[in-house]
Amino acid sequence: MLPTNPTLPTTYRPLAPDIIAAYNRYRPSGPQPLLCYVPFSSLTFSFKGKVHACTYNRDVVVGEYPKQTIAQIWQGTEMNNLRQHLLHHDLNYGCQHCKYFFEKQKFTGLKPPVFDPYAHHTHHPYPRVMEFEMSNTCNLECIMCSGQVSSSIRTHRDHLPPLPMPYDDAFVTQLREFIPHLHEAKFYGGEPFLIPIYYQIWEAIAELKPELPMFVITNGTVLNSRVKDLLQKGRFELAVSIDALDKTKLESIRKNVHLETLLEHIDYFSTYSRQHHRPFTLSFTVQKNNWDQLPLIIQYCNTKQAHLYISYLETPVALSLADCTTAELEHIYQTMMGYSFATTTGFEQYNHRCFEDFKAYLRKYISNPEEKKYFAYKFPEADQTLPANAPLPDPVPVATNAAALLKEQIRSYLATQPASDAEADLRFNNIDAQIRTILTLFNTNEQQQLLSVWLKTDTAQLIGDMELENLRLTAYKAYSALHQNTYLYA
Repeated sequence: MLPTNPTLPTTYRPLAPDIIAAYNRYRPSGPQPLLCYVPFSSLTFSFKGKVHACTYNRDVVVGEYPKQTIAQIWQGTEMNNLRQHLLHHDLNYGCQHCKYFFEKQKFTGLKPPVFDPYAHHTHHPYPRVMEFEMSNTCNLECIMCSGQVSSSIRTHRDHLPPLPMPYDDAFVTQLREFIPHLHEAKFYGGEPFLIPIYYQIWEAIAELKPELPMFVITNGTVLNSRVKDLLQKGRFELAVSIDALDKTKLESIRKNVHLETLLEHIDYFSTYSRQHHRPFTLSFTVQKNNWDQLPLIIQYCNTKQAHLYISYLETPVALSLADCTTAELEHIYQTMMGYSFATTTGFEQYNHRCFEDFKAYLRKYISNPEEKKYFAYKFPEADQTLPANAPLPDPVPVATNAAALLKEQIRSYLATQPASDAEADLRFNNIDAQIRTILTLFNTNEQQQLLSVWLKTDTAQLIGDMELENLRLTAYKAYSALHQNTYLYA
């Protein structure tokens, strides 16, 4: 069975020197001794009490609240293990997300450059940055999102109860020791302006360090008197998600958003940011069904004096540009070549660089169709066991209603188990949500193949794996099943 976290190596595997050199040439702050300073300066408090060094490294859990105090987590073994890897330029200890983009030399929008200002704080007794994603409370049901980060999806799509919320008043009390030492605080969701404990933290910051920069990324739907009053009390730096300017496209991607209201709120947030001389960002998640909106978004950013952040969607794979054919990518690239943008102001120059980075990302896949996909980085065990681009075996017969048949098979099995109807329904919904999460890692054709393999798998074994809540293991076994037409057993 695969471990939940990567194991420590006897030797480290540093990134290639030419990639390190290219990254150092890119870095806005200039070359630095290390690739990344995140674990030396930051803690991320995530869902269900899990604590990470970075929002992109979910594999390495550095601690768990309330089992450990914040101080114990900061000085803990896992934090030090991660730091050791970064001291050796090794991105294989849960940092596969950044490794994926580093090896494509797509550096804009990644977290490491943002932490370069903390290059001289590698031995500080307190974190300089804290990131909070403590609740999935959200009023949207975006098509690329999941119930893990949206309570609305968890309720309406997954039919599951709310995630447990371990963070409490005692947590906020612990934070008071750390707030005076912070240089930044960052708040994610869910939707931050809907999360009650964030207001407690903001009040503590206003009392203890009112000058502290606080970054908030919002879906832009919540702008009431409480939010407006809050913005006047703190040093807020805002980012708003917008994935299209076309009303139909936006509202189909970001379910429950209304374009007119979103644009009205963006106007307010943009004006607030200019009046207070603070940066303002618009975040765009590029995917198959909205790539044509990118030039429009860049022009819109320039009119709003906003920095662009391009989020490169990799899962669900079926929505990702990385799943496009070479011909489709070439079409996107040639379309982008028809646009040019002003580069007079600082934010225009930055947005232009993001655009050039996007084109370079496309060229990488166009010039090398065998370029390793995100899965091979995120789950390297599969890459080491089977060729990342191995052709699929002869397909098994695919039932047109494979998904429905699998659900029926699982329900029939659960009906034989001692449990109340309510308990059986909850168990089924958890299994179904995990299956859908696994399927997002594969394209449409692969999903159908995998469903057919699962249909001939021992149901009890499949259920057992899905209930482990070990995404690394179940994803690896699904990948192997796809390439061997048989399901592995733990």
